[in-house]
Amino acid sequence: MRASRIYIHIPFCRKACIYCNFHFTTQVTLISAFTEALITEIHQRKAELETSYTSIYFGGGTPSVLHTEHLHQIISAIHNYSKAQQNTEITLEINPEDVCEDRLKAWLQLGINRFSLGVQSLNASELHWMGRTHEISKIHEVLALFKTYNISNYNIDMIFGSGKIALQHWKTALEQWVAIKAPHIAAYQLTVEPKTVLHKVQRRGHFQLQTDDALAAYFTTTHEILTQHGYQHYEISNYALPGFEAQHNSAYWNAEPYIGLGPSAHSFDGLNRRINASGVKAYIEHAKKKTLQFKLESLSINERFNEYILTQLRKQKGIAWDSLQQSFEPPIYRHVPKILEKWNQCITITNTGFHLNLKGMLMADAICSDLFIV
Repeated sequence: MRASRIYIHIPFCRKACIYCNFHFTTQVTLISAFTEALITEIHQRKAELETSYTSIYFGGGTPSVLHTEHLHQIISAIHNYSKAQQNTEITLEINPEDVCEDRLKAWLQLGINRFSLGVQSLNASELHWMGRTHEISKIHEVLALFKTYNISNYNIDMIFGSGKIALQHWKTALEQWVAIKAPHIAAYQLTVEPKTVLHKVQRRGHFQLQTDDALAAYFTTTHEILTQHGYQHYEISNYALPGFEAQHNSAYWNAEPYIGLGPSAHSFDGLNRRINASGVKAYIEHAKKKTLQFKLESLSINERFNEYILTQLRKQKGIAWDSLQQSFEPPIYRHVPKILEKWNQCITITNTGFHLNLKGMLMADAICSDLFIV
């Protein structure tokens, strides 16, 4: 199966953030060699690309550390085999400190038409604690450039739950985004992932996650403020003004096929997953030999069902009965009605399907776990 959605993992950061568990390196001197390796992978996997693509997503890492010429080379390599469809979405994740007027103009000329801005916080002390390197003033400078160049399709990334700021400060930040009508806001709850700096800090007793009740207050406050101002809470962590939902990310939640390029990137064809090996230096060396390393996972019917539940139930629309019945045979989902009844205070059930209500979104992990086939 070919894919029209393309994810490109750019594994470079200038500095490690305290919470990040994505694959990255701070060895930015490897960028040119990495770009060559990535282009080699594109050539090797050309048969997996549709003749036209619907979205490209440059994620990371910090894709905005790449020189414009490197981005140009990557996009040109894709265009050797796949052309942009009408209304194609090309997203670039950017950090505020990487943005200047010349670079923004160059990105636009490359066809990039959506930006995901890694703000994370509007509190200077919290930014410092996270390991972020930008100043609050730089965030406003980038937003002013967006306005100057009529960039209307962008996402603001925010993180709540560190305990470093009060709930009122979080409200104030959200109100600032509402005031400027930021088209898309991703509000993620801070989690402690293994092998991160934050995990080490926690193990030493220097950090403790907030209570479930405190985290729930941040979540419900976010929902209330943004939905009251016209934002659609279309996925657990994502809010958008009408027409600004992330096309590429929505494809993940809809279980559409996609191809992932770069070290540690995942690909999915509907039945199987390909996982590229991690390690930037190894990726570069194997690309030179045309022996890129990866592993393939053929998903069992039970695994496919579990992933279907996990992704589909994150969406505000939830799961349609028709979709469930078309995707699986009745024995696979015969336990679903009983589980839905157990969680009836958290799930809204209609003639056409079922979805999590606000209380259910707070309990999403537990509900999904109950629905999984083990």
